[in-house]
Amino acid sequence: MRGGAPSYAPARDIPDLLATPLTFGFGVDAFALKSRDPGRYAPQLARYIRRWHDQGRPMYLAVSASGALTLPGWRLEPVGRFLLDLPEYEQPTDHKPSAVQRFTLDFALYRLTPGEAAEAPPVILPDDYAYQVRGVYRAERINDRLIAWTDGDALFRLPAPKDEPLSISVTLASGARPTALTGETCLDLAAEPGFSVEEAEQAVFTTPVCVTPGVEPTTVILAVDPRQMPPSPTGHLLLRVRSPAFIPARDDPASHDPRRLGVQIVGLGVRRAAPPTQAETVP
Repeated sequence: MRGGAPSYAPARDIPDLLATPLTFGFGVDAFALKSRDPGRYAPQLARYIRRWHDQGRPMYLAVSASGALTLPGWRLEPVGRFLLDLPEYEQPTDHKPSAVQRFTLDFALYRLTPGEAAEAPPVILPDDYAYQVRGVYRAERINDRLIAWTDGDALFRLPAPKDEPLSISVTLASGARPTALTGETCLDLAAEPGFSVEEAEQAVFTTPVCVTPGVEPTTVILAVDPRQMPPSPTGHLLLRVRSPAFIPARDDPASHDPRRLGVQIVGLGVRRAAPPTQAETVP
């Protein structure tokens, strides 16, 4: 189990809330990956999984927001979701509880099977957490639209065929925010240089393409030819999404949301296509 939020503490602690009862209450072998950067140990983890797989054990990876993990020699097959949604009483120490809030955990569940990285689905949805490396909050519905907020500097991992040009589509929106806090969102791509986030931070990115998204979703198409990029040992591209961020609880008197919010991601896509002459924006 891996992930949970853009910041480290929730990503470290949240998986235990499910792994612990699974192990000690239901006898299901489960463990959480607590490292800030488990990709540094990807080859070792892949060997453990190989051994368990060869013993006849079915292997699954439960991933929450910002928890993408690539393991050499293994592919992820989506098989469903792992959800926990409970009412939770407040826990004061000096008076009776008087408020109830929703306690929600959301993991995407994948079966680990031997093989190279699978191709991306036609549309990567905001709750397909296997593609979120860092800087992305758990998916939510706003006005019946499924979105995931970034924290202003997000990184995604996209499977990419190496032998032909590609078009990368990014559908995003600014979300409701004070007018003075709108600004450009910049997108750029890089060949993933290794399995760890530390290596991803050192990737050589393309010249950024910048747009100013509105409240309604806008799709930006990025052209890239992997043959003209450094070889990637993982077979993936990195997509970086940078934007001005705001804190609703600070910048909007009507809000109590303490998160640092960048832009809303509505969907991503990877398709084979002849490269256009430049990036284009589709309303």
